[in-house]
This record gives sequence, C-alpha cells and structure tokens, in this order.
Amino acid sequence: MLSHFGNGTEVSCTHCEQTLEYSTVEADRIQPGGSYRRENIQPSCRRCNAQRADDVTWVYITEG
Repeated sequence: MLSHFGNGTEVSCTHCEQTLEYSTVEADRIQPGGSYRRENIQPSCRRCNAQRADDVTWVYITEG
C-alpha cells in the first residue's frame, strides 16, 4: 500500500490524513466484508479503521 497509495515509505490515512508507515498502516476495506483486492482497500490508521468498522458512510470529524 505504501507504494500504490504513497511514496513507497509513507502514506496518508484516507480519513484523517495522519502520516503512516509500514508498521502503522492498515488495509481498510471500502466495502466491508469484501475482498482485500487493490480496488477495495484504502490506507487507514488503526483509530480510523476501528471507528469506521462496517459503516461505509462514516466520515472522520476533527475534534474541537
């Protein structure tokens, strides 16, 4: 995912734009329960991936 969505070393979380590296990026499935094929995944941080869960309409909202 780092190469496909980022610069090969880093990528931004699709939702909150946090910079992620190999050890922190997660494959967030766009269609929950679907495949992990390239067209159905997006880079996500752990926090956003867990909060989004199976809600395809979930949108990251900044605090404050």
